[in-house]
Amino acid sequence: MNLLFRIKRVLDRGLEALLVLLFFILSGCVIIQVFTRYVMGDPAIFTEEVSRYAMIWLSLLGAAYAAGKIEHMAYTMLPDSLSGARLRWHVRSVALIVLAFAASVMCYGGGLLVLRALEFEQLTATLEWPMGYIYLCIPISGALIVYYQILILLAPEHLQPQNADAAATAAHLAD
Repeated sequence: MNLLFRIKRVLDRGLEALLVLLFFILSGCVIIQVFTRYVMGDPAIFTEEVSRYAMIWLSLLGAAYAAGKIEHMAYTMLPDSLSGARLRWHVRSVALIVLAFAASVMCYGGGLLVLRALEFEQLTATLEWPMGYIYLCIPISGALIVYYQILILLAPEHLQPQNADAAATAAHLAD
């Protein structure tokens, strides 16, 4: 079990670094676009496409990161009213639903999408990058979410949420 959580820490650190890099790429592209459009009078063509794909990767990998930090749940009324075994059952039920979605839609369906895009040699409009590489963030994010949900199913009380509401839920899990 400790090995699984050590792997999680490594994945978390890698995702944090990648998300920061993607955010800087996105910010840089927007700044370049504004500068070339309004100062130079001739907008850079590549920045719109790069920023769009950086935003897609940032969103999906950010969702996976949030799932790993147990920050993806926005409702608190039901979990706040539960504790102990009932809360563990609820957390595991939600984790199972999220796992089923990520495995079937994101991993399987996203994997098929990547394969088809590469098979038909779909390219992006401006940069002519293979679209399969753009779509690759879907199954990667799905696989990360599946891994994080498996950890929740195995030991929800060992995960440490970052915000106060999620931390209160974790404290109730230990009851």
